[in-house]
Amino acid sequence: MKKFATLLILLATCLSAGAAEPFRAFAEKVATSRVTFAYSYESVREGVKFKGDGTAAVQGDAFRMEGNGLDILSDGQTRWTADAEAMELIVEPVDSEATDFISNPALLVSGAAKAFNVKSTGTATFKGQSVQTCVLVPKKACGIKELSLYFSGETLTGVTVWLTDGTKTDFVISNLAFSEPGSLDGFRYDKQVGKDWIVTDLR
Repeated sequence: MKKFATLLILLATCLSAGAAEPFRAFAEKVATSRVTFAYSYESVREGVKFKGDGTAAVQGDAFRMEGNGLDILSDGQTRWTADAEAMELIVEPVDSEATDFISNPALLVSGAAKAFNVKSTGTATFKGQSVQTCVLVPKKACGIKELSLYFSGETLTGVTVWLTDGTKTDFVISNLAFSEPGSLDGFRYDKQVGKDWIVTDLR
């Protein structure tokens, strides 16, 4: 489950990586906004399917995801991963020098435009709708093989992520909204945890 939650941060990559001309205005808007959206996903690996849904917010290097009992937050310097069912909280620093986009998803927000190239643009059908597409490939190995972004006008409606291990994940985006950037307090974990929780602080 944590792996699929981490994949959601690839959505933030998509929001900031639109380098092709049709998507440039959209990418510039994301760069100066707080972006919120709802999502659902279906992931397939070796014939096994996984599904989930939730909500997310992205502002610069900060992000917050909530879904399927898992909360992942980062203010750009610290990342909190909380699993309410397992009663486990992991607190760890964000390595600004890291190059592993899968284990450090915040990099996907801050560095995607530099780390990915536009392979192609065109039209396609996604979940029964005609959409514009932008296909991105990484400049260096990062665990991601390819990203396909699906747009209705300038609105991101879906993403397909291919990992190098063969995993394919389709994300459907809804309720995408932009607002003025604000305090990062909402990107820090502030819930009280009980004495039965396992807290691992790696800072």
